[in-house]
Amino acid sequence: MFGLLASLIITLMGAALLRVSKLQDKWRVKIRTALETSDAKLPVQGRVKRLCQKYAMFILPFVTVLREGIEAVL
Repeated sequence: MFGLLASLIITLMGAALLRVSKLQDKWRVKIRTALETSDAKLPVQGRVKRLCQKYAMFILPFVTVLREGIEAVL
């Protein structure tokens, strides 16, 4: 029973790993467009939104680590 379960899990993980290359291409395009677009013509709300989208991969881990540090101090 455990062997069948393990083979099912390994098969699913293998199928997911085969799709990673396609997902990487999609993310590269999204990241490129986020970094290359100009914010000069956007209103203030639009600029803030673009900055949050552009630096989300920095902001989220930074806030998480900051929160954990504050918890440790308190």
